[in-house]
Amino acid sequence: MTNLQLVHNKTLQYLGDLPEWPANVEVNETALATRDDFRRALFDVRSKVLSNEVTVIQSVRWYSEVNGELMEKATQAVKPPEKEMWRPVVAYGALLRFSDAMGIQRALGATLIETCEFNQGTLAWFQTQEGSALASYSISTTYYARVLSLAQNESLINPEVEEDIAEWKSNITSESYYIECQNFTEYDNHHNALAWFQNMTVYMRQWKNLRYRVMTRMFHYVSEIKAEVKMEEIIDGSVMALTVFISVLATMFLASSMNKLTQKIAGFANKVSNKSVELSQEKRRTENLLCQMLPKSVVEKLKADIEVPAEFFQGVTIFFGDIVGFTSICSRSTPMQVVRMLNTVYR
Repeated sequence: MTNLQLVHNKTLQYLGDLPEWPANVEVNETALATRDDFRRALFDVRSKVLSNEVTVIQSVRWYSEVNGELMEKATQAVKPPEKEMWRPVVAYGALLRFSDAMGIQRALGATLIETCEFNQGTLAWFQTQEGSALASYSISTTYYARVLSLAQNESLINPEVEEDIAEWKSNITSESYYIECQNFTEYDNHHNALAWFQNMTVYMRQWKNLRYRVMTRMFHYVSEIKAEVKMEEIIDGSVMALTVFISVLATMFLASSMNKLTQKIAGFANKVSNKSVELSQEKRRTENLLCQMLPKSVVEKLKADIEVPAEFFQGVTIFFGDIVGFTSICSRSTPMQVVRMLNTVYR
């Protein structure tokens, strides 16, 4: 029995261990009302992959849509964990998302290297998974710092493998690489694709070991609070149900954080807009005041930073006026009353 057959059989075992099949599951507009419907669809996709009726990209996309649909349905079926267990649970779910993104990148990268074709659609999907992986890693270390300690201090993740993968990712996303690989032989491209796939497999296995350490901590929390909650429901649940739940929970946390950030940005933009309106109104008031003090032509030149030349007049009249008791009047009046009085007298 090949490794592929072993993996296929294990998937079917997990499928059979599910307590119940979620309702209204639909993938690619195909209703999968029962687990038998899903099993038949799974066999059909596997058969097409083996007979080369579908591409690697098409099969990866189908599996991704299945995972997304099942995780969405699981949101309604599983309750969030209680007490101190939630932090490692969120971290574990984020690590599962990380590994899922790495698995998709492994398949996409091998296809791009093997075919040596610069495909914008496939590259965009590849880079999207890179962003998803980075976000998931950030969530896992934020909610459970032990993840960072396991990855760095206890050397569960080999830095040499990380560097090699980073170099290959740079090649895969560089258009110049696809020009260069046109000079490679078919064997060279196949060899490079296989090397990439094997390195990613080793890398994912290392992260699997790290997830196991996090899961061990989760079970430690379970033993501590077993007397207060019905942990039998979690222990008796299938591995697939637990995996789906944790992935959905991590996604919900990420979506909530992004929503709050969007609201803050919208509020800030609204404040900036209001301040811009106030600034414009204040500018108009200032210009009106200048126009009352100086001729409009002079004001326009000053605004344009143009030097205002002195003007010569053959004759001018200067009027000197005095208001008797002005100081006494001002002491008994408000500033605006004084202004209105002067406007009445001199206009």
